[in-house]
Amino acid sequence: MFTPSHFKITDHAEIYSFIDLNGFGQIISTVQGKILSTHLPFMLSDDKHTLLGHFAKLNPQCNDIHNQEVLVTLQGPHE
Repeated sequence: MFTPSHFKITDHAEIYSFIDLNGFGQIISTVQGKILSTHLPFMLSDDKHTLLGHFAKLNPQCNDIHNQEVLVTLQGPHE
């Protein structure tokens, strides 16, 4: 995803804090060649290297997500 340099955040503590406070987002991938997005809650793993989430078993994205690059977006405050 393109991020202009004046919006780029490189401070890991700030990034981790944002994820902790705003963990609801979308995971975007392809299913049978078509783009699909699912809204999910996310949390950061203890080692801060992995985003964790949970799909419903019936969600078609669940079965087709392995071994592909995905995009996760987090929206920020929901007030």
